[in-house]
Amino acid sequence: MHRRSAGGPRGPPTPGLHGGGRLSGRPLATGTRPERKKEVMSAIRISRDHVDLLLTLAYIQREPLSYRGGELRHWDAEWFRFAGIDLIRTNLRSVQMVDTPEWDEADTYIPTFTYGIPKNGISPAFALKQVQYYEYQTCDWSEWDKSDAKAFCDALKSRLISRLPGWEEAPWGWHRDMGLS
Repeated sequence: MHRRSAGGPRGPPTPGLHGGGRLSGRPLATGTRPERKKEVMSAIRISRDHVDLLLTLAYIQREPLSYRGGELRHWDAEWFRFAGIDLIRTNLRSVQMVDTPEWDEADTYIPTFTYGIPKNGISPAFALKQVQYYEYQTCDWSEWDKSDAKAFCDALKSRLISRLPGWEEAPWGWHRDMGLS
């Protein structure tokens, strides 16, 4: 069973930061492959632009995201750099697990990241769909459920849901006497 995606072909690796070192207390990609899931779908490499957009979505929330035990993630250049690297590496792990017979050292090259506030604004629905797209292309990695990238996506989705039109006016809890308006 294969997924269809709107993305283009996986291009050549982008020069930049290179493997070695640690992210979130876990070793980065090594020369060994993780065990495959039984039913693995295809995945594509997420573009730098898409990761920049996810970081921008976190930035424009105007408040630090809280994930992984409630620890706040503050907005500074170092946080964005490591969050971006983690999002790319987690996606690469998924892609390599599904589509690449062996780890390729060239796939661990990571670019620097840019972020900024979009000129025309972003709707919560558009933003949520971009987070879902990232998750869809990245969830095949066997450690996805425990990853910082998943925790980041969950926290961002929760924040974006609270920005949906009508969210503030909607009742907290419901019973029949209240009606459905």
